[in-house]
Amino acid sequence: MRGMIRKKKSTLLAEGKNLNEILRILRENGYSNIQSMKELVDLQGITLSKAKEIVHLSDIWQDTYKQDEEFQEKIEEALGKE
Repeated sequence: MRGMIRKKKSTLLAEGKNLNEILRILRENGYSNIQSMKELVDLQGITLSKAKEIVHLSDIWQDTYKQDEEFQEKIEEALGKE
């Protein structure tokens, strides 16, 4: 399955498809937003920080953005970060 998804992503990029289309395919195939970030890092050679920004601000993952940010804030609070 992963090989098929990786091939599909490469094909989409070669065809000039945008990252939202790739993220849609990943999500439809059961990838989490964190897994999607990792795939963008591997596929695009971008930083994890940039991949997080792309995923969180994408139309595909927009429905989880608020929940994800609240979760991260709780973790940072628990670790004593501000």
